Amino acid sequence: MNLRERFRRWRDFTAKTMAGMSFRQKLAYLLYYYKGWILGLLLLVMLGAYIGDAVFQSQKEIILQGFFTNYEYGLFDAEEIQKEYTEIRAPKEKQIIIFDDDLYIDLGGEATEYTAASNGKLIAYMAVQELDFVVTSGEVFLHYEGQAPMMDFRELLPEDMLKRLEDQLLGSGLEAGTGPCLALDMSRSRFGSGDGESYYMFVPLLAPHPQEICDFIRWCFPELF
Repeated sequence: MNLRERFRRWRDFTAKTMAGMSFRQKLAYLLYYYKGWILGLLLLVMLGAYIGDAVFQSQKEIILQGFFTNYEYGLFDAEEIQKEYTEIRAPKEKQIIIFDDDLYIDLGGEATEYTAASNGKLIAYMAVQELDFVVTSGEVFLHYEGQAPMMDFRELLPEDMLKRLEDQLLGSGLEAGTGPCLALDMSRSRFGSGDGESYYMFVPLLAPHPQEICDFIRWCFPELF
């Protein structure tokens, strides 16, 4: 019996079995007897979408990539920020800007699997020099300060930006001082919460697009620029 004949017999048998069933009964029947095939099909669709997205991304030049983590007040909607800033920046046809807010790092021991995945992603992107900046809570900044090499904002920013952002730049331990400035307080940015909760930007030492970072920071502080 060839494949075509097998399919015809299966189709006729299934149609006969489901005759007289309601729509919900038919759906329940198919899910019960063919859930393996259905799940397999869904996995194939998801795999195809992932491969398609990977191919699409490989054809684009990422000109700025940033992560937003641990925002609990709805301040950093990466999709909305990416859309708005892309319109302002107006990259060329094959250039893209990518912002991601699907990371959460819990240092209190909860959500360990999600924390491990987020931490692994952040470290990996810094290691391959594909991450330009991270905006996160003070607690998470202090956690990474001793683990990941960070760029001094005094070496990153031009003189005019340093003067205007002087009060927002913080050193080791999130303290003001004369040493390297490793954190940028985002409280006065367009994303400031207004309720005393502070978030900080840090830049990996080997961030690939320093000029793009500076341009993004200018956009983040409309009251200062």
